Amino acid sequence: MNFKQQMAEDLKIFYNADEFAIAVLYNGVTIQALNVDDMEVSDTEQFVLSFISSDVANISQGSQMSIDDIVYEVSNFDFKDNSKLETLIALNKV
Repeated sequence: MNFKQQMAEDLKIFYNADEFAIAVLYNGVTIQALNVDDMEVSDTEQFVLSFISSDVANISQGSQMSIDDIVYEVSNFDFKDNSKLETLIALNKV
């Protein structure tokens, strides 16, 4: 197993709803996300979550996600870093 594969496996520890993550419904599937508290956003109604990239591989601007039955729309997204293992997604309440 190479280093990048090991990093991907290690992320599963953090992206676990029993540990640090929150459950997000996306395309009918529950995936895990981490709240990104230190990310500056231009809109006070907007917030950023971090996802394992493979869970949101087909994400697009305007896609919708639900958290606790509240619907949010994707306003922006990008990889967290050069490893491309995590994707940061900015959400706005619909």
